[in-house]
Amino acid sequence: MTFIQAPKAVTVTDAIGNALLGSGTGGFVAAPMAIVLTDQVGTQLTVSTGQQQIDFGVLPNLTFQNINVENASSGDVNLFTVPTGKRAFCFISLYNPTAGTIVQFPEVSLDGGVTWNRINAGTTIAATGASALQTLSYFFGIALEAGQSFGENFAAPGVHVFGSVYIFDNTANYKTVILASGWIVGNNTLYTCPAGKHAKLAGNRNFIAPGFNVGGEVAVENNSGGSVTYQYHIVQSGGSVTTNNLIATPAALANNTAQGNNVDFCLNPGDSIVINSTSNGAQFAWVNLIEF
Repeated sequence: MTFIQAPKAVTVTDAIGNALLGSGTGGFVAAPMAIVLTDQVGTQLTVSTGQQQIDFGVLPNLTFQNINVENASSGDVNLFTVPTGKRAFCFISLYNPTAGTIVQFPEVSLDGGVTWNRINAGTTIAATGASALQTLSYFFGIALEAGQSFGENFAAPGVHVFGSVYIFDNTANYKTVILASGWIVGNNTLYTCPAGKHAKLAGNRNFIAPGFNVGGEVAVENNSGGSVTYQYHIVQSGGSVTTNNLIATPAALANNTAQGNNVDFCLNPGDSIVINSTSNGAQFAWVNLIEF
């Protein structure tokens, strides 16, 4: 079952024009078959086939931009910086036309490319002619804000980077909450649901399309220089961290690797996601959400 959010009066029809149902100014509409979404005057907004998403209610003024970097340099390569008033996520592929293998890892910058935050373990791109296409160097559905950047780090030059950026207004329901600094040994609050809102986790590690997804992920990258053990909690409003609100078995994470907990839940106002860490070193945690 796929869900869409309807921000204004809409009519939902199947692919041949039969009306399925209408919506007022909010709510969710199930989309189990091929459907067409129109506004109140009949203008077609988007089409969904099968289990694909209908997203313009979630990603307002959605546009696309390509990423195409030939012969990328070694080190940190800034692929895209989000423009003013916008939010964005991206998908990329990598091809290595050189004669040698090249190690890469994805990264994001919260200050436009000055400081980079690694978000996953390094992988090796095979040399040309030996399964050198590495599809989707994952950014895990992370939606960055204006002035923030997506990047890749390469151990050697020569990789061809190509893909797409999804760009939409920063008023969108879909967002990513990031904890990149200020970590302590103990409990670190990643997100607290605002008053008057609810939040649905979305965009898990298998995130391949924008909008609603079945489940989400609370994820962290350990860049502290040593092994770190993490505990993940969902704390109800007014409550505290206890073993009773763990969402996964505590696990150690090696340096320069990421782990995530694929979960499907909705937070009420005042509920929090808390990560207990055994380190105050460099760490990078995130969660993708739809607030409504």
